Amino acid sequence: MKLPSYPELTTIARLLPSPSILLGEELVWTEKRDGSNLRLAIVDDELAIATRHQDVASKEFRDRLRATGETSKVEELIKDSLRDWNSMLVVFGEILLKGKSPARFETHDKDEFVVFDAYDMREGKFIPYTLLYQHCYHYGLQVV
Repeated sequence: MKLPSYPELTTIARLLPSPSILLGEELVWTEKRDGSNLRLAIVDDELAIATRHQDVASKEFRDRLRATGETSKVEELIKDSLRDWNSMLVVFGEILLKGKSPARFETHDKDEFVVFDAYDMREGKFIPYTLLYQHCYHYGLQVV
């Protein structure tokens, strides 16, 4: 099973046919962290870890994510959502590696994983931010 990638985002000014399509819509803005995009899901009863451009994250990313202590929390969230809520979640987050960030905007004191979104593959849509926040809070995960 191929995990969905996070959609490429465009600026509001470039929306087609025009930015006015957002009028009357509820918008939720979240902080953009400067790290490396990871997506996590359960595939064949195993935790799959992928990057934006790779279906299987490199060993370095997998090892660094495990070292944060967040891997088991994300895995528990995804498995519980499948069992208890019939949701097949793909959790998206940023792995913030110690040192200068990829675009050099931030400096991190340690490796961290911060969740920024979750996609329900059964529903075919992203879950609302308030629900994402509640899930992350319940499992002790950082969320933007």
